Amino acid sequence: MLPSMQGKNVGQALISAVESIAREAGMQKLSLNVNRDNKAAGFYERNGFEKTGEEDIDIGDGFFMNDAIMTKKL
Repeated sequence: MLPSMQGKNVGQALISAVESIAREAGMQKLSLNVNRDNKAAGFYERNGFEKTGEEDIDIGDGFFMNDAIMTKKL
């Protein structure tokens, strides 16, 4: 989310829309990856996601994405 759009409930609206679509499709949970150092993890937690694991993804040239895996039951 662009910093200029943060705090305006846009992220909340997007998550709600995705949840609705997922429920209609019969899904029972949502899952996402977020960098472990990204403060957005707190946003996801406030919206019902829980950290369920960690993952280090090799993106080449010696670089890794060090992610937290977060899930939310629907």
